[in-house]
Amino acid sequence: MKFYDWMSRLPLPRIYLVKILAVSFVGVHIPMIGAVAYILFSADIALSDTIGVLLALLVATVLGTAATMAMLYLLLAPVTRAAAALRAYLEKREIPSLPTRYDDEAGVLLANVQETVTRLDMALDTARAQREEALRGHRSKFQVLAGMSHDLRTPLNHVIGFAEVMTTEALGPLGSNRYRDYASGIRTSGEDLLTTLQTILDLSAEEADPETVSPDAVDLGAAVEQAVRLSHFHTERCGTQVNLLMPHANTPMILAPERSLKQIILHAIQVAIGTTPPAQRIDIALTETEGHARLTITGDLPWSSGDVPPELARFAERESFNSSTPAALRLSLVNSLAVGTGASVEVTATQDGARSLTLSFRKADPKAGTSRAA
Repeated sequence: MKFYDWMSRLPLPRIYLVKILAVSFVGVHIPMIGAVAYILFSADIALSDTIGVLLALLVATVLGTAATMAMLYLLLAPVTRAAAALRAYLEKREIPSLPTRYDDEAGVLLANVQETVTRLDMALDTARAQREEALRGHRSKFQVLAGMSHDLRTPLNHVIGFAEVMTTEALGPLGSNRYRDYASGIRTSGEDLLTTLQTILDLSAEEADPETVSPDAVDLGAAVEQAVRLSHFHTERCGTQVNLLMPHANTPMILAPERSLKQIILHAIQVAIGTTPPAQRIDIALTETEGHARLTITGDLPWSSGDVPPELARFAERESFNSSTPAALRLSLVNSLAVGTGASVEVTATQDGARSLTLSFRKADPKAGTSRAA
């Protein structure tokens, strides 16, 4: 490998076949050059007497060089054919038909390439079949849960409604403030449980039947402003302040289905609002990089490694991850929706101990049509 490494560092030749032919050319011509130098400078023979010999030697050398290079080129056919077969499989997944009956090193190379490609293709087919089977099983489980939406939400809505009737004493006084407090606690707990249940059902529906919609060129800034407005009631109720750090005009255009984008941003903002301590602030900022636009939500988000799915965070540990926490469910839903639109999600820890949730979207072609979120 040292000689090959040295040859590869030379500016020329760059092609492997030309390297072989160059070495052959040098090897063939060194004897001729030595013979000519001996005749011209060492032997006591007149130059006129050696012209015929030199011409014969030159012709023989040229013919020998041409024949040698032609045979070397033909002998290198197994190497070039093996390389072409691998490239064809990588680019087009074409299965080669290489000769495997030879027992020298070149023949072994052809046989190994043929066997490797054949085994690899069979392994890929098996892995693809197993993946499809796992996806079918995965989706069937979520389909059962997604189909229970009415059965789960209806009785819970009845509980919340009855608790609200008792809290407001719409049908008459309860007789004690303690009963009113208990009813208020039941309503609050029921609403929190309904929010968690709705997240589970949304996640189940997304996992059971991922939405496949062609992406549009959507104004990310308009979508964020709409999601903030839709979260206003939730923000006021939780006592959280939302601070938008983005320009009011010339916000980036991204590629995403408009409805899915709305759901992604809305769930991301609401999970941040719902987990932020009262009277705290969350910042929502837009930044742009080459080819991507990033939406970052930063605040005093009390997410531990048990709340963040491992695929979303560098600090999450699989051993401590608890997929049943409300924050984990909402983050999993955000991730599932984002993956379906070609976006990515990441949770990081800032230097001051805060957490940030970053959504990264592909930027649209500036020539594409504009779609502003309604």
